[in-house]
Amino acid sequence: MRLLIHGGLHKTASTFLQQLLLINRAALRARRVYMQPDTHLLANHGTAWMALQRDYRHAAAHVREAIKAGCSAMILTSEDFEGLIFDLERLAALESAVQAAGVTELEWHFCLRDPGEYLASMYAELSKHQYVDFLAMSVIALRDGKVRVERPAKRLPRKWQFCFDHARFLEPFAEATGGTLHLHDFRDGTPFPGHRIVSGLAGSDFTPELPGNGARNQRPDEAQVEANLAAQLEQITEGTGLPAQVRAVLLEHTTVSQEVQDACAAAVSRRFAPGMESLLSRWSASRAA
Repeated sequence: MRLLIHGGLHKTASTFLQQLLLINRAALRARRVYMQPDTHLLANHGTAWMALQRDYRHAAAHVREAIKAGCSAMILTSEDFEGLIFDLERLAALESAVQAAGVTELEWHFCLRDPGEYLASMYAELSKHQYVDFLAMSVIALRDGKVRVERPAKRLPRKWQFCFDHARFLEPFAEATGGTLHLHDFRDGTPFPGHRIVSGLAGSDFTPELPGNGARNQRPDEAQVEANLAAQLEQITEGTGLPAQVRAVLLEHTTVSQEVQDACAAAVSRRFAPGMESLLSRWSASRAA
């Protein structure tokens, strides 16, 4: 059994790719390719969340079902597999579990986007889920090459982790995996970023049905981001006893000018984009093609 694990990264058109795989499941199955989303989800986020909690039963179960269905290849897809880039112990345990279930060939696929663009896009996305300080996020990204965001939600995952210094973290990942690493360039976007994952899985002659624009996780505009953050801050300060004037001052600080955002994103790009380009020159799927 050949297993492809598509681990994002976040904000690299993962949602579009997952929708495409979902609507083409029957056509893929005809080619003996297995894709099955987790219950109530459009992809395999639950499987990724459990792996990050040291529970690999979901991944192994997918493999056994694929074999039972008579498939020779399969894909697991969730941008939350990105968290395994930073945890090589869990990486090894997940790989052992799927190999014990019947995987004989394992591939990891990640799509890389300019780190500064990633920062800006991830900030806008996070505003929909919780309050996040853009300047703090920028400093942490520059200092650590990664950002960890704790989630207040009671359900999994309890944290998100995002990779900016690809060279620092993906080099050890490539050495640690028992499979192979395949990197995709977000700029290789025709007909969509990560399209080589599909052609590599189902064959270059496979022409999938493309989902509509509603399949894209559209980035909120600046007004929406400000409104999202204001609502998030209002929620977390409610019932704290803070005077209204203090809460008003806090709300003022939800706004970060576009000029400042652009400057921070440019700094992140200058620091980490060369490393990304170096990795793509070695492990890019488009280069291999």
